Amino acid sequence: MLKRKIISMAIMTIAGLLYAKEPLLEDKTLTLQEAIDIALANNQKHNIAKTTVEIAKARHKQALSANYPSMDFTLSAIRKDKDPDFILKGDIELPQELSNALALATAVSDEQKAQILQAIRLGVFPKQSLPLDLDIKLMQRDIVTGTLNINYPLYTGGKISSVIKQADLAIRASNNDLKKSDDEIRFDIKNYYHSALLMQNLDKLLGDMIERMEFIRDLTQRLYTGGSMHVKKTDYLRTKLTLSMIKSNYSVVVSKEKEAKAALAYAMGVDYHSTFTLQAPKSDPAIPTHLNSLIQKAYINNPLMNNLKIAEDIYNAKIKEAKSAYLPQVALFGNTKRIQYGLINDEDKNSWMIGIGAKISLFEGFRTKNQVLEARLKKQKISAQKCQYQDALALQLKRVFFELKRSKEQIDILKKSLKTAKENRELNIRAYQEDIVETKDVLEAQIMETMTWSDYYRAEYDYAKNLAKLQQLISQKL
Repeated sequence: MLKRKIISMAIMTIAGLLYAKEPLLEDKTLTLQEAIDIALANNQKHNIAKTTVEIAKARHKQALSANYPSMDFTLSAIRKDKDPDFILKGDIELPQELSNALALATAVSDEQKAQILQAIRLGVFPKQSLPLDLDIKLMQRDIVTGTLNINYPLYTGGKISSVIKQADLAIRASNNDLKKSDDEIRFDIKNYYHSALLMQNLDKLLGDMIERMEFIRDLTQRLYTGGSMHVKKTDYLRTKLTLSMIKSNYSVVVSKEKEAKAALAYAMGVDYHSTFTLQAPKSDPAIPTHLNSLIQKAYINNPLMNNLKIAEDIYNAKIKEAKSAYLPQVALFGNTKRIQYGLINDEDKNSWMIGIGAKISLFEGFRTKNQVLEARLKKQKISAQKCQYQDALALQLKRVFFELKRSKEQIDILKKSLKTAKENRELNIRAYQEDIVETKDVLEAQIMETMTWSDYYRAEYDYAKNLAKLQQLISQKL
């Protein structure tokens, strides 16, 4: 009954969380940490995992109840078809001495008494019998009884302690699941945040490029109509076509930015009508240089790795629980009963009993042996899975670590290239105004600077994503 109540409360809690009104953000400048905090407060994955922890705690309390005596009170009211009675009919043979005494006492004359005495001396006087016809009412047909039963386990062969340990380990496992869920939320938020930030930066980048290209288009038109020796009508048309293509790409970026922010809003658990601007993180932590130390941290902190270790301990407890069937079960029991209504004799209304009992299984078709074997094999399976996941975790960390280094190197290279690209664009614009360079050189300088910035922003996104993945795998901030 308690288990059903707990499950019902958990379902109602989760349902209430799922249908709770989502908060609305309006024109807010959002930092990465604020986005993470909002998600941890509103994301349903976190709330569901938190409820799972509470369920595990309730189950642990259920397991602890086995250490206490159990008490049951039963109240019953019975009505029978008639009053219970005791009927005895027939003859009862009396002992010889009693038969002799009865015969002498009932003799009606001295002569008869003398005959009886003579028969007694000779040992031939027969035994006497009495007729019986008893009808005794035991109790009334209506009976009201109250009974209190008490049971207390004294020794269970380690079964109770094993079950309690499993419940305690289940709490630790559910806490690891909560941590794993929070790590996944942080990674998702960081991924969505930097993805939306990338689109936001590309939006601004292409917006600035469109302004510059419109200036170049107007400048090309003036040079072309002013009789420039280097600028022709085809240059003007090429400029207009390039501007149209940039505007087309700009509309795609704007749409992608809206999609990325909508995904971020969903991950944070806020209303999809929310409007916000993302603020770029001021600084990123330095890249760790020792891969082996990261792998060791992951072995210690990774929630899934820890859950596999806990699973080994749980199956150790399951083995002990299964082995308890080989040992005797000893319990103290007792009860007290009161028949409130229905007895004829008031002295029998109250009664009590106390005792100690032991039970040991002699043969059950090798069930216990195979239960122990099953638990041991499952532990072996978990141990193999743990070794397999250790290798997979190390491999994944290596891949992310090298991707992170590659992203950082790209950022460093592109930072230097940005200055060169800007100088190249400005120089070509001044030369173009003086009618020294051709239109294609100006367009190429514009496009190259934009591509450099675009590659830089993408490298920043790759760096942030790999860093977030690294932190998720080791379940720890760097």
